[in-house]
Amino acid sequence: MPTFFDALPAFLGGKRRLCRLIFALLATWVPQARWRGLTLVDPFLGGGSVSQFAKAVGFHVLCSDIALRSAAIGRALIANSSATLGHSDMAALLSEPSAPYSRLAEEQYSPAVFSRPHAALLDRALHNLRSFPEPLQSLTIVLVVKWALRIQPMSMLRGTDARAAFEGDLDRVSSRRLGHYLMGSRLLTPEVWLSLADEVNKGVFPGWGEACQEDAFPFLRRVRGDVVYLDPPYAGTTSYER
Repeated sequence: MPTFFDALPAFLGGKRRLCRLIFALLATWVPQARWRGLTLVDPFLGGGSVSQFAKAVGFHVLCSDIALRSAAIGRALIANSSATLGHSDMAALLSEPSAPYSRLAEEQYSPAVFSRPHAALLDRALHNLRSFPEPLQSLTIVLVVKWALRIQPMSMLRGTDARAAFEGDLDRVSSRRLGHYLMGSRLLTPEVWLSLADEVNKGVFPGWGEACQEDAFPFLRRVRGDVVYLDPPYAGTTSYER
């Protein structure tokens, strides 16, 4: 597994493990020797693995997604080829703001999704990253998403026993997930944030890419490329991006 995949947040349906197969199949139609400089179009960016792999093997990449979380991955890791997160950025991200700010996570998603300390830190980080210039802002969005997904087991923020865990009613928590919740306090330490920043930085490497947040149909109508990778949402599933 390429180390640059460490930068990507957990994404249900992501293609990290399939990328080598996908591009091996592509090579049967377009030889790998011709890839460098060709343009790959990815209108359903999702978790970003296919676009990131394409950039790594020499394609120019044009990617888009209607979802903010996916578009942020595109701006942070596909369109960006040099800017990375440093210690000073982490200090600014985690500092206590001097002005009032939104407490959305703390007021509406604690303790059902996040513990109160996790929610408070999440609100603070979301406020602070708004002052970051691009592409650092998108890099920090990717980092914050990775951090938030680690709060609950298996990166699924729908845990039925999360409220019980965060309210201290541990007898109601599955024994398979109890250890994860008990270790959750480690996520509040600066060391974890610095470690996550290092992971995100692994996804920044030289190459050419552009990213936007747009519906697939107008995006495809206005761009030109040599290869298009289509991985749309499955029909009949839940709303693609509520």
